[in-house]
Order: sequence, then structure tokens, then C-alpha cells
Amino acid sequence: MDDGIGGSCGLICRVLQHGSFIHYVSFSFAQKSIQPNTPLNTTENEFYKVMEFLKIKHFNVYPYEVRIFPSFRQEILELLIDLKNEIKPDVVVMPTMNDYHQDHKTIAEEGFRAFKDITILGYEMPRNMINASPNLFIRMSRQEVFIKMQALDIFESQKWRPNFVKSIIVLNEMRGHQIDVKYAESYEVIRWIL
Repeated sequence: MDDGIGGSCGLICRVLQHGSFIHYVSFSFAQKSIQPNTPLNTTENEFYKVMEFLKIKHFNVYPYEVRIFPSFRQEILELLIDLKNEIKPDVVVMPTMNDYHQDHKTIAEEGFRAFKDITILGYEMPRNMINASPNLFIRMSRQEVFIKMQALDIFESQKWRPNFVKSIIVLNEMRGHQIDVKYAESYEVIRWIL
């Protein structure tokens, strides 16, 4: 949930700025990952606040338990196929195929199966990756970076992680440096359909 925002908020801002349609899908509120003494609805509340802040009007959240998505692989595939038929997306953004977190890997693999005839971009989350192979870079304006920082700040439940927001912005600076701009997001082009 926070990874999708951390990995692709710049692209989300750009798409919304151009008046295009976004449908955001999350598969869990990750309640098992909440720190002790934190209310169980914390991540749920954060999700809705971020959707409101970014002005994303179309979204779904599914109640899968964190860290056991592989057990529901077929069910998730069928759900993704149903979403594909309902939404008819032009582009799908999901975790990179190089993400080794078991839930992200399941979404990436089943996402590829479901959306193989659509352009698919994989966002990067370095804490879950061994290798990065970005081959699409999207320049980010200072305003887009600021919005991304504000959106990530809403995820209070993640602030126990050292440098949660800072590490994502530093990654955007590094990706920007690779293409001679201040900030950029990078993606793995999993499939490009013209």
C-alpha cells in the first residue's frame, strides 16, 4: 500500500495532472505488520487519507492477509483478470518482477499473467530487491517530489522504519542524477504494447 505510493507517486501525480483516469488497487491493509500498541485500523485510515490527498477517486482494497499471498495465487489471478475486464486499463503499474517480497512477487507474477496484452511497468522498492533493472525514467518536478513526501508522511505507521521517506527521495535523486535532472522515478518496462 505504501510501497505503491513510494514507488510511483510521481507518475500518479503526472497522470492525474493530465486529467487521466487512475484506478488504484491494494491487496491488504497489512495489519499483521503494524507495530505493537498501534490501533489495527491505522493502515486502513492512512490508505483512505492518501487516496483523498492525491485525489484518487477510484480504488479497491482486498482483505488478503500480509505475507501469505502465494497461498491465494489463483484467486488473485482471477481477481486481476476481473479487474482487467472491468477497468480496461491502458497501462498497469505494479511491483517490479525483481521484487522478492513474497506478496509483491505474487502480485507481479499474477499481474503479468493477467495483463500480458497491456503495457506493464514495475516500480522499484529497493528494500525488497536484490537487483534493479530500471529502463524507464520519469522526470519529477520539485512539486511532484513535495507531493510524494507529503503523501508518504501520511503513513505514520511506517515511520518506525529508519529514513522511511528520506530513502525514497534519495532514490529519486539518484535516478534523477542518472538522467541529468534533479529527481526521477524509474521503472522496469515489463511489457510495452503500442
